[in-house]
Amino acid sequence: MNALHQSGKTVAEIQAITGLSQPSVDGYLSYTRQACRMTEAVLQSPGLERYRARLAAETRLGQALVQGEEQAIRAALWDALVQFAGYPFQTAKGLRFSYRVKGGELFFTRKEKSVTSATVYIALDNALALQRQGLPVSGPKKLNCFGASYLYPVLMRVGVIQEGASR
Repeated sequence: MNALHQSGKTVAEIQAITGLSQPSVDGYLSYTRQACRMTEAVLQSPGLERYRARLAAETRLGQALVQGEEQAIRAALWDALVQFAGYPFQTAKGLRFSYRVKGGELFFTRKEKSVTSATVYIALDNALALQRQGLPVSGPKKLNCFGASYLYPVLMRVGVIQEGASR
């Protein structure tokens, strides 16, 4: 089939020659052919939209961290946390979790109690203070706050905590 297609035959012509249906012919052709047929709906799927929103929030947070203005960092962090709600994370011990945001609180799937935005900002301040001193944030205990085992992987994912680097 690929030889027929490479010789310039269309899918319809290959169907006529082989007697196969269009999905069968598509299945035999290389995947690069499939990518060319993506519809606009696929290119604007909800999953891709979420990915783009998360990437944009992560970029804004990174820019705020470079600028160093506390209020901008906090606002960008909360925006990133809202965008990453439902994203699958893993604790340092390997336990899978996600969270949802309701008001100014994070509700983690593996825990009964919520973590407030004030606690998130304590974790943020502790992480940034350690990194500014040139010390690594090597684990959740370094955050020194309630819910640190869940906040640590989240802060790593959004770019607040950099492994082996200082800010």
